[in-house]
Amino acid sequence: MVFEGIPNFTWQYADDLGTQRSMVQENQQGTRVGLKPCPVIRPRPAADFLRQAILPKFRSGKRVVSVEPLPEFNQMARQRLGLPPDRGGTGAQAATRTDAARARLEYEVDGKTVEEWLTTVVVVRILPAGRGNGYDCHALMTLSLRAPKGQLEGNDKLFKLMASTIRREPRWNSEVNGMIAQLYQKKREEEAKRSAIVAAFQQHVADTLNEVTANQMRGANASAFAADQNIRGVQTFRDPSSGGTVEFSKLYDHAWFNGSNEYVMSDDPTFSPNGRLNGNWTSLQPVRPQP
Repeated sequence: MVFEGIPNFTWQYADDLGTQRSMVQENQQGTRVGLKPCPVIRPRPAADFLRQAILPKFRSGKRVVSVEPLPEFNQMARQRLGLPPDRGGTGAQAATRTDAARARLEYEVDGKTVEEWLTTVVVVRILPAGRGNGYDCHALMTLSLRAPKGQLEGNDKLFKLMASTIRREPRWNSEVNGMIAQLYQKKREEEAKRSAIVAAFQQHVADTLNEVTANQMRGANASAFAADQNIRGVQTFRDPSSGGTVEFSKLYDHAWFNGSNEYVMSDDPTFSPNGRLNGNWTSLQPVRPQP
């Protein structure tokens, strides 16, 4: 007789497509820090999980005689999880659903026919997520008992007794929980880095958009101001000594100022009032509109 335990399996699902995409993205991010991805798979009964997941992976090619419910394992698992007995209730009791099944197989080992029971308990915790529910799914108590043909039924009670006595050692739980805590700490650190990168990118986009808008406003203002001066027939001149500006007729590109509120204008680029008129005259600079 051979007794075997198969590792637990965990998966997740959500009714809302957006929440499903978030689950996939979290899986991709978690793999970068060593977290094993949690598959996004629709919840399924224990019998279907046996047929579709466990048997193809661990007993591929073996003949399946039957797959049937296993209420004793279901109640055993609910007791370990601190859940009330399963009476098919709804509402608050349905927030955590459990289901157990057992497959019976028959095949050859070293030229002799053997029979085997392969069990699993599926636990589904249901919680609100997005526009619907989220499902936290686990396959527990995946166990096998193999015996020569004709001896399996006689070991039924022994099989259930052995299954009921399986417990995790406290040291194992402590070490596993510590390792999981370290992995999730790394995940939080990576998420913080990604958040900082996203925030910096968003700020860069906002600054760029603000600058583009500001340039558009400056361009619009300059265009409106140039149109206004064109209508009035004037242009702007700047005093290089003070930075002050004045408007004169655009018919003349040269202007001078003597500091006594007196101005001279000319369209002759060679003309200068200094030496021809009294006072000290400063050449004003024409201010061309900026594009």
